[in-house]
Amino acid sequence: MIDLAGVQPTDVAISEVFYGSQVGDWVELVNTGPSPIDVASWWFCSRLLYTQIGLQTILAGDDYVLQPGERLVLEAGIDLDDVAADLAIYTAFDFENPKAMVDFLQWGTALNVGRADVAADKGVWTEFPGPPPTYDFIATAGAGESTAWCGGNGGGGLLTLSSDFASGPPSLGGPNDAVCALIFADGFESGDLAAWDGAVP
Repeated sequence: MIDLAGVQPTDVAISEVFYGSQVGDWVELVNTGPSPIDVASWWFCSRLLYTQIGLQTILAGDDYVLQPGERLVLEAGIDLDDVAADLAIYTAFDFENPKAMVDFLQWGTALNVGRADVAADKGVWTEFPGPPPTYDFIATAGAGESTAWCGGNGGGGLLTLSSDFASGPPSLGGPNDAVCALIFADGFESGDLAAWDGAVP
C-alpha cells in the first residue's frame, strides 16, 4: 500500500501535450515531488470538456501511480483542439474551484476558451487586464509537433509562463527535447544559441 502522507497534488505537472490529429491526442504528466501520487481519480479538462484520468489508456508508464520523477503518458480522452485550446488537471469534479486545479496551460489564443480564469485565480497562469481580460498563451505547435515543458518555471502548482513551453518533435515518455527561447530584457527572443556570444544585446 502506498503511503500518501505528505503528498502534495501540486507536485504533478503537465509535461508535454500532443494535439495533432494524425495519431491521436495525448498528455504527459510528471511527478516533480518526493512521494508517489495516484492520479487515477483526477480529471482532464479542455475547452469545458472533461474526462477522468483513470479511464484513459496508458501509452507510457506502468499504472496511474506516479513515482517521484516518473512520466506518465495517457490518451487525452477528449479532442484537444489543434489550433487553440486549454488543458487543466484537477483533483476533483469541481472545475470552477481553483483549489481543485493542479496545473494548466493554454495555446493558440489569449482569450479564455475554458478555465484560464480559474488558473489565474489559482496563480498558475497569467491574466492581463481588460476589458476583456486576456491571458498568456503558448504558440500553437506545428504539424507533427508537441508542446513540451522546457523551462525552469511552473508546473505543479507554480506560476507557469508561455515561455516555459516550446514546440518540437514529440518525446512521448522520454525527456523533453524542446528548447525554450531565450527572452532578454529588451524583448529579443531566440532559441538558436549558435551565434550567441553570451552578451545580452
